[in-house]
Amino acid sequence: MKNDKFKKDLIEMLSDPDVVRKIREICVDKGVSNDVADPSYYKREIQKLRSENSDLERTVESQKTDIATRDGKIEKLNRKIEDVSQEKAKIEQSLREKENQVEKLQKEKAPLQNIALNFKTPLVLFQQYKSLSEESRRQLSTTVSDRDPLTFIASLSESNRLESLWDSIRYMIVNHICTEDIPVLKKIFFYFFNLINDSLSEPVYALNDDKIGIRYDDTIHSRGYESSAQGVIIEIQLQGYYSVNTKKIVKKSVVKAE
Repeated sequence: MKNDKFKKDLIEMLSDPDVVRKIREICVDKGVSNDVADPSYYKREIQKLRSENSDLERTVESQKTDIATRDGKIEKLNRKIEDVSQEKAKIEQSLREKENQVEKLQKEKAPLQNIALNFKTPLVLFQQYKSLSEESRRQLSTTVSDRDPLTFIASLSESNRLESLWDSIRYMIVNHICTEDIPVLKKIFFYFFNLINDSLSEPVYALNDDKIGIRYDDTIHSRGYESSAQGVIIEIQLQGYYSVNTKKIVKKSVVKAE
């Protein structure tokens, strides 16, 4: 910028007639060429310098324009970066809120899942019971309620109903009727047998400790299908149970002896 000012000042000085005349006198005294001493020479040089100065000014303006354009682009990019940062912060906040909602829903869902898990087996047993023969369900109509799953579970959660179910299964075994339904009924009995025990602080019933190979004893055993009244037990057709508190047998095991 200092050089530009110097050139401008020099051009103005060389344009002054007095300066031109003085330079000419000096050139004559020094024997310099008349071309140099000729005012038109300086005019040409002045014109040249002016042209160079104009070129420099245009270059400077162009560079200023370029700088302003770049500054504008940079400012625009900075605004865009700021907008993106704000949008990113909003998305992260929204994500955190969604994660909190999911965590809350999972906590709320956990008890329901436990309930569903606890009811899975009785629901399966209910469907299996509904698939039993009409004859079996008719015989058990006063013991088992099969209107819906809840009444099914409620009806078999009572110890007296469970005893009635056991008696019905024994009757089917001894008389060899509805034999295809017996496995399902035994599964239902033992599930609710354990459920009643688990629902209390201490179990109230325990299964009789019967084993194949021991001798038949009518004080703890009852004859099953095709069983002799004495001999060695070869099959346990329905396990009995006793009271944990009194040690008294509630139901004798149904066995086959020979």
